[in-house]
Amino acid sequence: MTSQHASRDDFDRLMSRWLESDAPVGEPEYLLDNVIEGATAARQIPRWLLPERWLPVQLTMPLRFAPRLAPILLLIALFLAAIVAIAIVGSRSRLPDPFGPAANGRVAYLSNGQIYAANPDGSNPIALTVGSRSAATPAWSRDGTKLAYKLLAADPSVEEPTLFGDLVVVNADGSNPITIHRDGKGMSPATWSPDGRWLVYSLLVGGADQIFVAAADGSSPPTRVGDPATINWAPMFSPDGTRILYFVGEHGVAVMNRDGSEDRTLNTTAFTQIDSAQWHPDGHRVVVSAAADEGNDLWLFSLDGGPERHLRVPGRAEVGPSWSPDGNRLVYLTSTIGATFTLNVADADGSNERTVSRGYSHINPSWSPDGSRIAVVNDLGSVGSVDIVDPDGVAAPIRIESLPPAESVIADRSSPVMWQRIAP
Repeated sequence: MTSQHASRDDFDRLMSRWLESDAPVGEPEYLLDNVIEGATAARQIPRWLLPERWLPVQLTMPLRFAPRLAPILLLIALFLAAIVAIAIVGSRSRLPDPFGPAANGRVAYLSNGQIYAANPDGSNPIALTVGSRSAATPAWSRDGTKLAYKLLAADPSVEEPTLFGDLVVVNADGSNPITIHRDGKGMSPATWSPDGRWLVYSLLVGGADQIFVAAADGSSPPTRVGDPATINWAPMFSPDGTRILYFVGEHGVAVMNRDGSEDRTLNTTAFTQIDSAQWHPDGHRVVVSAAADEGNDLWLFSLDGGPERHLRVPGRAEVGPSWSPDGNRLVYLTSTIGATFTLNVADADGSNERTVSRGYSHINPSWSPDGSRIAVVNDLGSVGSVDIVDPDGVAAPIRIESLPPAESVIADRSSPVMWQRIAP
């Protein structure tokens, strides 16, 4: 046993000496240079061949630090806030453009001394004004969200019971009344600026009509604009809101900037009486009903400085002209004799005139916002009416009855019908 162990130990020592001398352990000196040279020349393996690109993620996921929780919560909060904001914006009612065609909203008219609004087919009439004081001259804002009107004085003048009153603005449903001007004398119907922020109207000041511009929310007092040395009345904003069309006495049609500057007279013909006027939707033309020698005729004005064009039919009066929302047609009332008027429609230049219907009062007709209907008033009988008629004479008219005010009620029956504009 001892000799065997000794011989094995000798063999192990001999083998170790041989390996150390003849078979040294270690890499060749040239190996490192060869490896570097080979790695530099080799193309990088495509990313799609990496195991992480095609093996299940749980098999290949490398060790990474877990992200902090706060940034994730912040991203989630921002995402939820964006969803809420989109929902709120989407729930808001769309508003129509201030000029041009729009969808037909409710029809505002007078009945029994108060302002009512009905659907375009005459259904579901609701009272927008109530109380002991009568209302008159309703005017929808161009976006259809507000209504301005004149509230007649509680203690009316004996000579002229409808002379005094307040200018009031309410929401489209008649709520939240705001008094814009109190105890106005001889107030003209107010008209809205296209953006709905301002109202323009005229009042008697010291015996002469003067023009006022007022904030529609009552946030600032009314401001007088125009030349105080002339009689200025019946103003209306231009479609872009930068100018005001108005009458000077009974003889002139004029235009000025909304602050009263750069006023100029449009007519070269000497008028003896002016009935009404309206802007064309393009803001470059105006139609006027005025008399030069006999009855009222239609006159077309261009704001480029050219002369007015006279549309005259001998032996007949034309009043209450109004452009269609697209500006392609005119509606107006005509009369040859007596107190009743005929409703006529023509092309924008006055050609192709045609009679639509007969038997109406001298109250300006009103186009529907989409141009498919015209509202016209008959208050000559004991029971008045608002007729919704087809300008092409195809559809049967719709009649909305309007009650006359009671004998004890002081009211103005001469207010035109006004259509509410809503988004298509």
